[in-house]
Amino acid sequence: MREAIHAVFLYYAIRNGMDMGIVNAGQLAIYDDLPAELRDAVEDVILNRRDDGTERLLELAEKYRGSKTDDTANAQQAEWRSWEVNKRLEYSLVKGITEFIEQDTEEARQQATRPIEVIEGPLMDGMNVVGDPVWRRQNVPATGGQIGARHETGGGLPRTVY
Repeated sequence: MREAIHAVFLYYAIRNGMDMGIVNAGQLAIYDDLPAELRDAVEDVILNRRDDGTERLLELAEKYRGSKTDDTANAQQAEWRSWEVNKRLEYSLVKGITEFIEQDTEEARQQATRPIEVIEGPLMDGMNVVGDPVWRRQNVPATGGQIGARHETGGGLPRTVY
């Protein structure tokens, strides 16, 4: 629920001139990937479109709270953890999962002829999945498939602080 609220807020903030923000990109939901029912309910609250928006969102939150049981989460984790190590590395990089990174990287290194193959293989594959939409300025988290965030003067991408 929190991720959906953040995604909707950032989507509209960027469209309306926000040119800098500090976010954890690994936890950002993609606006276009949100279920329509959830996205609409969050928009009702963020944009103050309905007097009963908060109540409707709270009711919907109960539905989403009940849909993600511990068993479901454990089953999803067990599924991707059973994949071949290179796919696990790529998946964890894309999803921002750090829990198994050392173990999986070491396993991949032991299977590789040269350690550089781990970097050039699954790690670069994951970076391409993460970076490709950014370079194309498409479907970046919270931009909803728009051309991409632009500085409010229209001059370029938002500034980044490192």
